Amino acid sequence: MEKEPSRLDQPQQPPASNSLENIARNLNPSSENFTEQCMQIGVGAPDVRALLTLFSIMPVHNEAATLCGHTFASKSLQSFDNDDLIVYKAIGEEKSVVNVLSDYTCSFCARFHNRIPELNSNGVTVRIFPYGRADYKVNGQPTAIAQNMATAMCGSSEQEKAQIFNDLISNQSLYAQKVYSQNEIADNCIQKAMTYKLFGDIFSRQRQTPLIFHPDGFVQIGDALT
Repeated sequence: MEKEPSRLDQPQQPPASNSLENIARNLNPSSENFTEQCMQIGVGAPDVRALLTLFSIMPVHNEAATLCGHTFASKSLQSFDNDDLIVYKAIGEEKSVVNVLSDYTCSFCARFHNRIPELNSNGVTVRIFPYGRADYKVNGQPTAIAQNMATAMCGSSEQEKAQIFNDLISNQSLYAQKVYSQNEIADNCIQKAMTYKLFGDIFSRQRQTPLIFHPDGFVQIGDALT
């Protein structure tokens, strides 16, 4: 069965912007239409920057943006190909797949990361959406974190991407400031990292990591799977 294109690649015909703005301003997690309205905003915005703007005008008092970000991420990440993420495959029969927003500079992410071999042994495939909470540009130039995320995302193979991310998260303090590779990073890799940063800021409005998205839609914040 052919896989549906991910939200990053899928062209959309947005509803009238005023309509999306009205939905965003009045979004209520208690409404029975919350998920439908949240996804209408998610797929209706013409681009990621417009989407970020819509999330910025959602009500604060009811955590609409936070919950919509989780909802949008949970559904969107399921459509991502493995090539779009950093993947640690289950050993033997795959019983489950979890998608994880992970920042290699985050201590709780490192604690979760150390559990990946155990999860793999238990039949769980872990797919990492690399997301740095810190700024990706300073004075107009990509930071070390942006460059390192780009390097990991553009590894030549699934194994190389996983190994680079392992190295980064095992040496958090070092690679928070130091560039991982002295090789030139392709512009399209930097741009991909920048785009993922914007989507990550939408998925995790409070910049909390790790965020663990289970197949049934349950979203877990923290370093342990139960």
